[in-house]
Amino acid sequence: MEVCWVVGRTRAVYLGTQDERFRMRGLTSVLINRYVNAIRLLLPKGRADRAVEVDPNAELEVAILKELTWHYIIEDPGMAAQQEGQRRVVRGLADIFHEAALHRHEWRLFPAYYQEKLHGKPTAGGTTRLILDLVASMTERQAVTMYQRLTGISLGSALEHILQ
Repeated sequence: MEVCWVVGRTRAVYLGTQDERFRMRGLTSVLINRYVNAIRLLLPKGRADRAVEVDPNAELEVAILKELTWHYIIEDPGMAAQQEGQRRVVRGLADIFHEAALHRHEWRLFPAYYQEKLHGKPTAGGTTRLILDLVASMTERQAVTMYQRLTGISLGSALEHILQ
């Protein structure tokens, strides 16, 4: 899928150049500011059925952006393989860390902070939460790299620390 945008009166394909990324960040900043400021907190003596009031135009714009996101990104058939791969990485990491949490000698797979938490002997639910917090804290690149290391797909450098 090509992403296009209008520059002046000319349609251009988005290539991700430094200038285009700068403009995209500027647009993102403007939109976030617009939508944050479109919400007004109602005083207690205001309408009893709502705590906030949202500018209807902003609400409509957000609904349109959500639909575009679903259509062109989330449900795009071209993204299906990538999304399935990402799901497998996340599930795989959770499974590997869950198994490692059961065996004290495998706690070395965890960053120091999480090892300290495991020493606190969390409940089963607490351990699950700890593992999910760890996986959720990873960037996409960290998650893929860690998954590849833990499954033997890629060995990498012994001196490289993926997580701290």
